[in-house]
Amino acid sequence: MNQQDEALKDLRYVANARKVLSLSQQYNEERKLVLQRLAEVQQLEEQILDYQDRALYRIAASIRNKLQDLLQQFQSKGVAGTLLLDEFQDERQAIFRQIEELDQIIAKAETAGDKTAARRAYKQRERLIETLDNYQADKSIRNINYFIDYPLATKESFIKYRKNILSEISQEMDLENKKLTHYLNQVQSLQEIAAYSPDLDAKLDLEILEEDLSQLQNNTSQLDAWVAENQVENIQTDFDRWADFSGFGMSDITFQTIQEKNKQLSDYASKIGLINKILIHKKEELEKKIAEYDEQVRKIEEKLHKEKIEQEKKEREKYFKEHYFETEEKENSGL
Repeated sequence: MNQQDEALKDLRYVANARKVLSLSQQYNEERKLVLQRLAEVQQLEEQILDYQDRALYRIAASIRNKLQDLLQQFQSKGVAGTLLLDEFQDERQAIFRQIEELDQIIAKAETAGDKTAARRAYKQRERLIETLDNYQADKSIRNINYFIDYPLATKESFIKYRKNILSEISQEMDLENKKLTHYLNQVQSLQEIAAYSPDLDAKLDLEILEEDLSQLQNNTSQLDAWVAENQVENIQTDFDRWADFSGFGMSDITFQTIQEKNKQLSDYASKIGLINKILIHKKEELEKKIAEYDEQVRKIEEKLHKEKIEQEKKEREKYFKEHYFETEEKENSGL
């Protein structure tokens, strides 16, 4: 189709979509982790309130506010409709500050002799350090608004995230229902025993407890039913398989391009070889003509040399004849 650049661009999009899917899943896991840390800090606040320690409460409240701000940054939709993936340096610095504030909580709690608050703060500090270690997102995709550029991968990741949460809720509800059923069976067994007892207060307490447990069981059943009715849509793009295919496609196009380049080079080599043969033939002809010219020049030079010698010989003979006889006549006249 002679559109290799466009084909490579499309294939790279599919290959990058798999990376975005993985990155988006990591993003959701980090968001879930921040929610867990926020719940732990809120529990820590309640415990500090029990001890009525205003200084520790202010520090814990500050950490909670910062975690809430951090959570806000994890929202996938904002003013522009999506959250850009940036470097997480600011968020990492925020976690550093939270760790420093927890260090203050630990120091004050140890000074006050509150070992429980110190222990909880220390555990929270360890979790923040772990979060800090795993917080930096994948750097293979930089300066890309992947919520916009890769909407399908982002949607699939969010759906998997919701399905995972609903699955966890459903499992917890099943576990709670089993516990409540077990407790109700125990209460009913106690009621059978209490039926033979004159203790009316015990009978009334068991009856109230049975009602409370039944109400809790009803509530969990309703929540479980709500989870079943509100299952998220199923989506499976099979990015892994298509990304592999796109990789093969890019390899094929690249290989085809290399083959075309090799063919061009081969054609060039053939033409260069033909040109070289022509040049060699021309060179041989030129050298042959030069040799002929050299031979002609040699013969001409040899002829000229012979003529020169012959001319010199004639001139010497003429000179000899003229001067010899002239000298002889003069000598004879003198006698």
